[in-house]
Amino acid sequence: MQPFQKMRSFVELTITSICILIFFWVQTGFCSDLEVAYIEFPPYYYTDTTGKPDGFLLQLSDNIFRRAGVKTEYKSLPAKRILKSIQNNQKPIASLGWFRTKKREAYAKYTRPIYVNKPLVMVCLKESEQLFEKYETLRDVLNDKQFILGHIQGYSYGDVVDALINEHAVNTLEIVGTQTLLMGMLGARRLSYILFAPEEIKAVAESAGINTNDLSFLQLNDIPYGARRYIICSRAVSDDIIEKLNQAILEIVGEISEE
Repeated sequence: MQPFQKMRSFVELTITSICILIFFWVQTGFCSDLEVAYIEFPPYYYTDTTGKPDGFLLQLSDNIFRRAGVKTEYKSLPAKRILKSIQNNQKPIASLGWFRTKKREAYAKYTRPIYVNKPLVMVCLKESEQLFEKYETLRDVLNDKQFILGHIQGYSYGDVVDALINEHAVNTLEIVGTQTLLMGMLGARRLSYILFAPEEIKAVAESAGINTNDLSFLQLNDIPYGARRYIICSRAVSDDIIEKLNQAILEIVGEISEE
């Protein structure tokens, strides 16, 4: 065999060996057990300035997945697309921090709750707060056609608040986008008010370039204590993985009543 042919054979063998090693590395060490989608919703979950997933609920969930021995691949996606993927059930997919609703229970699996929000508050611009001072319930605010409620398409506030909006809202603006966009639209006076859990407001306002001193918050009597947040999964996710996640949640978070 000529030296050139020997060198060529050596190179071909080396390339083949590298490809085989990469194949087994991908199959055994890199592939995830579960695609985990999240929306851009600081401080719960968001993509940081380096392009990595972050947020206090994402970190908590990541600890849960690690304790359960489930390998994950995180992806930032719009809320509507996440729910559509879970409903289509074409692959195992999970998403973080969703409220439990009867509609979703028809097509999705839930873990144990991982977090309980503080009660929602109504957020408006401070310059408009006197217009809302006479109201004590969300129902009354929703029934007033002079006010525009802004909310995200496909996003749920929990069964109680969703029902109030569906039954009593006379003037709403539904958007496709993020909570930051929603806050920005309030700041631009395209909306009259929005609904947020108190722990969300500072981070979302900052990302929208709004000073929280320019906002007012109104507690309303017919909004129940904060809703529970869950990891939601497509039905393609095995019961074994759900069971492992539930055990990890008990060990890390503890028991959260679902009543």
